[in-house]
Formats: sequence, structure tokens, C-alpha cells
Amino acid sequence: MRNVKAFPAKERTAMSDVNVVEEVVTTKKSKKQKHELPEGFVTPVGFTKAIKELFNEDIRPQVIYGNVKNSKSFQEFVSLSTDGRTILKLDAALQWWTEKDTRKAERDAAKAAKAAKASSASEGN
Repeated sequence: MRNVKAFPAKERTAMSDVNVVEEVVTTKKSKKQKHELPEGFVTPVGFTKAIKELFNEDIRPQVIYGNVKNSKSFQEFVSLSTDGRTILKLDAALQWWTEKDTRKAERDAAKAAKAAKASSASEGN
């Protein structure tokens, strides 16, 4: 057993293997209690499940956590629950998800226009 090595040799000889395993199991920390989420809110993992169900897109929860941390437009509907978990307002988050391709196309068009303007300005010199 791998848990037996946690005790010094003298104590191991005095105890049976069953007692040692029971002691190790009982000393583990209990899991943190999670509170119920308010109506209309989900965790980032729940949001990925909703996206999978509604849009049939497979994304990892890390993508949503990254958006929570880095995206300015995502911050409008992100909050913390009473137990400290990050939660999202589901309807607003789903709308954000459906509009993300439009925002990306707008950013790419603005970037291309800026590059074209910069190249025409450099040719004029």
C-alpha cells in the first residue's frame, strides 16, 4: 500500500495496515460546500455545456475562463457567487457568444484598413 509509507517504521509495526489506511482517509480535508446559484446564472463549465447543447460546439472550460479574465466585453455579466465561484448571467453570455464572430470580423476589417492606410502613407513619402 502506498499510504503506509507516510508513517515512521516504528509506528508501522505497531499498527495494522487497515488502521493506517483508515487514519489516512479520515485526515483528508472535506470538500468545500458549494452554494446554489441564483436563477439564470451558470458557472463557466455550465456555460460550456450550454454552448454544446445549443450550438453543438465543443469548447473547453479554459476558453471561457480565459475570456472571463481577459475580455473586456465579457466583464459586463461576470460576477462572483457567495461561495467565491465565478458565475455568468446565462442569457447575456449566450448573446455574447453568438455575436463574437461579428466582433472578430469587425476587428479584422479595422486592422486591415489601418494597415492599408499605413502602407499608402509610406508610399506617398
